Amino acid sequence: GGASLRLQTEWPNSPEVSLAVAPTASGNAHPLTLRLRMPGWLAEPTVRVALSTANAAGTEQFVGKRGDYLVISRPWAAGDTLTFSLPMALRSSRYTGLNQIPGHQRWAVEYGPVLLAATGGAWNDALDSMLLTGVRKPAEPSTWLEPSGEAPLHFRVLGAGNEAMRFVPYYLIQEELFEVYPAV
Repeated sequence: GGASLRLQTEWPNSPEVSLAVAPTASGNAHPLTLRLRMPGWLAEPTVRVALSTANAAGTEQFVGKRGDYLVISRPWAAGDTLTFSLPMALRSSRYTGLNQIPGHQRWAVEYGPVLLAATGGAWNDALDSMLLTGVRKPAEPSTWLEPSGEAPLHFRVLGAGNEAMRFVPYYLIQEELFEVYPAV
Protein backbone atom coordinates (compact mmCIF):
# COMPACT_ATOMS: atom_id res chain seq x y z
CA GLY A 1 0.00 0.00 0.00
CA GLY A 2 0.97 3.60 -0.38
CA ALA A 3 -0.24 7.07 0.37
CA SER A 4 -0.63 10.47 -1.16
CA LEU A 5 1.02 13.43 0.54
CA ARG A 6 -0.21 17.02 0.28
CA LEU A 7 2.29 19.65 1.31
CA GLN A 8 1.08 23.14 2.24
CA THR A 9 3.71 25.78 2.87
CA GLU A 10 4.99 29.18 1.81
CA TRP A 11 8.55 28.15 2.62
CA PRO A 12 11.09 29.81 2.42
CA ASN A 13 8.96 32.93 2.96
CA SER A 14 7.44 31.32 6.06
CA PRO A 15 8.88 28.47 8.14
CA GLU A 16 5.48 26.79 8.71
CA VAL A 17 4.80 23.43 7.01
CA SER A 18 1.71 21.23 6.93
CA LEU A 19 1.82 17.73 5.44
CA ALA A 20 -1.47 15.85 5.01
CA VAL A 21 -1.17 12.07 4.64
CA ALA A 22 -3.88 10.03 2.91
CA PRO A 23 -3.30 6.28 2.48
CA THR A 24 -4.44 4.54 -0.65
CA ALA A 25 -7.35 2.14 -0.17
CA SER A 26 -4.98 -0.85 -0.11
CA GLY A 27 -2.65 0.87 2.38
CA ASN A 28 -5.11 1.33 5.25
CA ALA A 29 -4.21 -1.88 7.11
CA HIS A 30 -0.42 -1.63 6.91
CA PRO A 31 1.95 0.83 8.53
CA LEU A 32 3.63 3.30 6.24
CA THR A 33 7.02 4.80 7.09
CA LEU A 34 7.69 8.48 6.44
CA ARG A 35 11.22 9.84 6.64
CA LEU A 36 11.28 13.60 7.04
CA ARG A 37 14.67 15.21 6.50
CA MET A 38 15.62 17.75 9.14
CA PRO A 39 18.11 19.96 7.27
CA GLY A 40 21.50 20.85 8.70
CA TRP A 41 20.83 24.58 8.24
CA LEU A 42 17.98 24.67 10.78
CA ALA A 43 18.30 27.47 13.35
CA GLU A 44 17.37 25.12 16.21
CA PRO A 45 18.87 21.70 17.06
CA THR A 46 15.44 20.04 17.13
CA VAL A 47 12.11 20.36 15.36
CA ARG A 48 8.83 19.48 17.08
CA VAL A 49 6.44 17.75 14.71
CA ALA A 50 2.77 17.53 15.72
CA LEU A 51 0.55 14.80 14.33
CA SER A 52 -3.15 15.58 14.31
CA THR A 53 -5.02 12.37 13.63
CA ALA A 54 -8.40 12.02 11.99
CA ASN A 55 -9.40 9.21 14.38
CA ALA A 56 -8.51 10.74 17.77
CA ALA A 57 -8.72 14.04 19.59
CA GLY A 58 -5.47 15.83 20.38
CA THR A 59 -2.06 15.51 18.85
CA GLU A 60 0.93 13.24 19.08
CA GLN A 61 4.39 14.84 19.23
CA PHE A 62 7.61 13.75 17.53
CA VAL A 63 11.04 15.40 17.70
CA GLY A 64 13.43 15.52 14.75
CA LYS A 65 17.11 16.35 15.10
CA ARG A 66 18.92 18.81 12.85
CA GLY A 67 20.94 17.01 10.16
CA ASP A 68 19.02 13.73 10.54
CA TYR A 69 15.80 12.08 9.45
CA LEU A 70 12.69 11.88 11.61
CA VAL A 71 11.22 8.42 10.99
CA ILE A 72 7.50 7.97 11.66
CA SER A 73 6.13 4.48 11.04
CA ARG A 74 2.45 3.91 11.74
CA PRO A 75 -0.90 3.14 10.13
CA TRP A 76 -2.22 6.37 8.60
CA ALA A 77 -5.80 7.51 8.05
CA ALA A 78 -7.15 10.10 5.64
CA GLY A 79 -7.01 13.46 7.40
CA ASP A 80 -3.84 12.73 9.40
CA THR A 81 -1.71 15.87 9.28
CA LEU A 82 1.84 16.66 10.37
CA THR A 83 2.63 20.29 11.20
CA PHE A 84 6.03 21.75 11.99
CA SER A 85 8.26 24.77 11.56
CA LEU A 86 11.63 24.95 9.80
CA PRO A 87 13.24 27.98 11.51
CA MET A 88 16.05 29.70 9.63
CA ALA A 89 18.85 31.93 10.86
CA LEU A 90 21.42 34.22 9.28
CA ARG A 91 24.94 32.88 8.86
CA SER A 92 27.96 34.05 6.92
CA SER A 93 30.90 32.42 5.16
CA ARG A 94 34.26 34.09 4.65
CA TYR A 95 35.58 34.15 1.11
CA THR A 96 38.94 32.38 0.87
CA GLY A 97 39.40 32.36 -2.92
CA LEU A 98 41.99 33.99 -5.14
CA ASN A 99 40.33 37.44 -5.40
CA GLN A 100 41.35 38.75 -1.99
CA ILE A 101 41.16 42.49 -1.29
CA PRO A 102 44.14 43.74 0.78
CA GLY A 103 42.97 45.27 4.06
CA HIS A 104 39.46 43.80 3.74
CA GLN A 105 37.57 40.55 4.17
CA ARG A 106 34.77 39.32 1.92
CA TRP A 107 31.72 37.51 3.31
CA ALA A 108 28.67 35.79 1.82
CA VAL A 109 25.42 35.65 3.80
CA GLU A 110 22.80 32.91 3.87
CA TYR A 111 19.42 32.76 5.55
CA GLY A 112 18.84 29.06 6.17
CA PRO A 113 19.76 27.53 2.81
CA VAL A 114 18.99 30.72 0.85
CA LEU A 115 22.02 32.57 -0.52
CA LEU A 116 21.57 36.33 -0.15
CA ALA A 117 23.12 38.99 -2.38
CA ALA A 118 23.90 42.61 -1.53
CA THR A 119 22.05 45.12 -3.73
CA GLY A 120 21.55 48.88 -3.64
CA GLY A 121 25.11 49.64 -2.65
CA ALA A 122 27.56 51.67 -4.69
CA TRP A 123 30.27 49.76 -6.54
CA ASN A 124 33.72 50.61 -5.18
CA ASP A 125 35.97 50.60 -8.25
CA ALA A 126 39.17 50.62 -6.18
CA LEU A 127 38.10 47.41 -4.42
CA ASP A 128 36.13 45.98 -7.37
CA SER A 129 33.36 45.16 -4.91
CA MET A 130 30.59 46.68 -2.83
CA LEU A 131 31.83 47.81 0.59
CA LEU A 132 29.93 47.43 3.88
CA THR A 133 30.98 50.11 6.35
CA GLY A 134 31.11 49.74 10.12
CA VAL A 135 30.56 45.98 10.24
CA ARG A 136 32.47 44.86 13.34
CA LYS A 137 31.55 41.16 13.46
CA PRO A 138 31.13 39.92 9.87
CA ALA A 139 30.97 36.31 11.11
CA GLU A 140 27.80 37.22 13.06
CA PRO A 141 25.40 38.69 10.48
CA SER A 142 22.55 38.97 13.02
CA THR A 143 24.59 41.82 14.59
CA TRP A 144 24.59 43.91 11.40
CA LEU A 145 21.53 42.77 9.42
CA GLU A 146 17.85 43.05 10.30
CA PRO A 147 14.65 42.26 8.39
CA SER A 148 13.82 45.24 6.20
CA GLY A 149 10.05 44.70 6.37
CA GLU A 150 9.89 45.32 2.61
CA ALA A 151 9.43 41.66 1.66
CA PRO A 152 10.14 38.23 3.14
CA LEU A 153 13.85 37.34 3.18
CA HIS A 154 14.91 40.96 2.60
CA PHE A 155 17.39 42.43 5.09
CA ARG A 156 18.76 45.94 5.64
CA VAL A 157 22.36 46.59 6.65
CA LEU A 158 22.72 48.47 9.93
CA GLY A 159 25.21 51.31 10.29
CA ALA A 160 26.00 54.65 8.71
CA GLY A 161 26.80 54.52 5.02
CA ASN A 162 24.79 51.34 4.44
CA GLU A 163 21.29 52.86 4.30
CA ALA A 164 20.60 51.99 0.64
CA MET A 165 22.01 48.48 0.80
CA ARG A 166 19.81 45.39 1.12
CA PHE A 167 20.52 41.68 1.22
CA VAL A 168 17.93 39.79 -0.81
CA PRO A 169 17.65 36.21 -2.09
CA TYR A 170 20.11 35.70 -4.92
CA TYR A 171 17.43 33.93 -6.95
CA LEU A 172 15.44 37.19 -7.10
CA ILE A 173 18.27 39.18 -8.68
CA GLN A 174 17.50 40.21 -12.26
CA GLU A 175 19.18 43.26 -13.79
CA GLU A 176 20.35 45.14 -10.69
CA LEU A 177 23.96 45.45 -9.59
CA PHE A 178 24.77 42.93 -6.84
CA GLU A 179 27.62 41.36 -4.89
CA VAL A 180 27.54 37.95 -3.19
CA TYR A 181 30.84 38.51 -1.33
CA PRO A 182 30.88 42.21 -0.41
CA ALA A 183 33.96 43.60 1.28
CA VAL A 184 34.04 44.65 4.93
